[in-house]
Amino acid sequence: MWDYADIYKKDQFAFSYCTVHEMMYKKLEGRKLSHFFEWNGYETSALCCLSSLGLLYLEWAKEEGVSPEFAIDKRPPEMFERADIQVIAPRDIQAAPEVDVYIIAHVYYFNEIADSLIEQGVPEERIVSLNDILFSI
Repeated sequence: MWDYADIYKKDQFAFSYCTVHEMMYKKLEGRKLSHFFEWNGYETSALCCLSSLGLLYLEWAKEEGVSPEFAIDKRPPEMFERADIQVIAPRDIQAAPEVDVYIIAHVYYFNEIADSLIEQGVPEERIVSLNDILFSI
């Protein structure tokens, strides 16, 4: 049997599982990511963290026509060439185009990533977690 302890902290795995579960449940029910954008008046977004959750969100967002303008990830952009999205480093946020909302896909590290965005000048009210979206649609 596979021991996930070598890959994830158990609570990190639980966070990710709950997010994937909610994502699949909402998608299978026909819920729309675009409703979140409409309800909040958002037209543009940036996706923070192209983890597995981020890549799943990205594909769903593309299907619905609410693709992020760019992604922010600390790993090298070459890792994400197949994702078909511009990837910038966190240190380059200030030079990136302004967007309405920053979506943090890695929900387990939400606070850490949000703090980093705020340090780079992103207003706190423009930061949401993927779960904020999923649990509101």
